[in-house]
Amino acid sequence: MNKAFVREPDDVEPRCPQCGTPGEKVSRDTLLAHLQPSAVDILGTSAFWCPTSTCDVAYFDGMEQRTTIANLKQPLYPKDPRANLCPCFGFTLDDIDEDIADGVPRRIRELLAKSKTAAAHCPTASANGKCCIPEVQRQYFRRKAERDAGQG
Repeated sequence: MNKAFVREPDDVEPRCPQCGTPGEKVSRDTLLAHLQPSAVDILGTSAFWCPTSTCDVAYFDGMEQRTTIANLKQPLYPKDPRANLCPCFGFTLDDIDEDIADGVPRRIRELLAKSKTAAAHCPTASANGKCCIPEVQRQYFRRKAERDAGQG
């Protein structure tokens, strides 16, 4: 069959032009909050966050235009592991490690409660414009398993 008559799928997943990781769609407000103004202008109307910690691309669009971490206004997790995991409330990987050491996820529970309040401003604080709780939980279980494996 002639390819001219074959419809391409509408749900093609945009991938980072540098590392190939699926991108996370972000709003214009997210871009404006995190990028230098000249870097925002490089991107088209739809932009995506590259979540790979080792990739220098921060945001990209469907036409493979990209901005790098050098164009960020401030360090963002996971591009910089020292940056706040939760920029809304200043929660870090160290807070997770402290909860693990204490044996009770008190700080994480407090963060979960705060994330449900109006003080959470994820669309403009978070690099991907989404709530950090899933990543906090993922990091907690990953780091706890690593610690437990090291004690075994």
